[in-house]
Amino acid sequence: THIPVDQLRSNISSLAKKKTFFRRWVDYFFPIKSKPINISFSQQNISVGRNDELQLLQGLSLKRVNTFIIGDIGVGKSHLLEQICVSIDHVLRFDDLDNIKRTLGNTLLYLYKNEKQTVYNLIYGDFDLNKAQTRITRESVANLCDEIKKVTVKKEYTIVIDSIDGITPKTVRVLELLKDHFTIIAAARSIKVNHTSLFWDFERIQIKSLSRHHALELIQRLTHDLEVEDYYVLLNHIYEQTNGNPRAIYELVNRYRKEPILTKEVVKSIRHAGALPEYDMTIFIAIILGAIACLRYFTAETGNVSLRTIGGCALILLLLSRYIFPKFKRKYI
Repeated sequence: THIPVDQLRSNISSLAKKKTFFRRWVDYFFPIKSKPINISFSQQNISVGRNDELQLLQGLSLKRVNTFIIGDIGVGKSHLLEQICVSIDHVLRFDDLDNIKRTLGNTLLYLYKNEKQTVYNLIYGDFDLNKAQTRITRESVANLCDEIKKVTVKKEYTIVIDSIDGITPKTVRVLELLKDHFTIIAAARSIKVNHTSLFWDFERIQIKSLSRHHALELIQRLTHDLEVEDYYVLLNHIYEQTNGNPRAIYELVNRYRKEPILTKEVVKSIRHAGALPEYDMTIFIAIILGAIACLRYFTAETGNVSLRTIGGCALILLLLSRYIFPKFKRKYI
């Protein structure tokens, strides 16, 4: 550190390879254009705008209260479940609800192999653990639920279900048998009316898309290393295309990372319409047709028959709307 700067510069110059006159001439008139490098990074630990929901979910899990999270696709239900699984012990993940008997059998085997070897020996005696699968498959669903409850302490484990959309009545009966013995935390986009009895004692957490403030914060965290011609154009365009949906923001940012240079034209040319809200205008069209159809009777009362034909056509369309409107319903993306 005490060596003079001139001597350091001289030492480095003696080691560096000097360019020839021709090489310097070429580099001067034809400089090498460098492209910005988009550095990827882990996005799994980023959580924005969900502090209140996460704190509420952690409090309910510590109190051993059954909870279900409801929200549209992409708003972050699975992300909340991943965050809560890290903070609690003794978690059982139910990923396959279509074959609930196999899920219960695998859960029982997991408990035997990892947690309840002594209880297994008491129940099955000298049976080989590798052959337990055969015996478990012969048991009914109700018996499997009873066995699982026998080898566990009440509220010892937490069952985490990533999605309960489209669960069958058989799965509903299984969860009704387990919900008083285990703490259940589940996520769903919507709950069917005929399944509401299962969730009578569940706490409900409703999550929606991020507000503009939190959405822009998430976008800034994900795009801080991108080389953009106009960064504010990128921020506004991503928010307009995603409407604050976290999953759509992740997907759109990852799409931008595939572009070597992000000019204004490139930014605006890339779109993401999956998270934009759609509105059903059927009811408004029916009201307009009904209002026009009233002209048929209005002209009859006033004696002005000039609008009777228009009112009659609107009345015919209104009567046939039950068969016409389904034809215009979007079936493909």
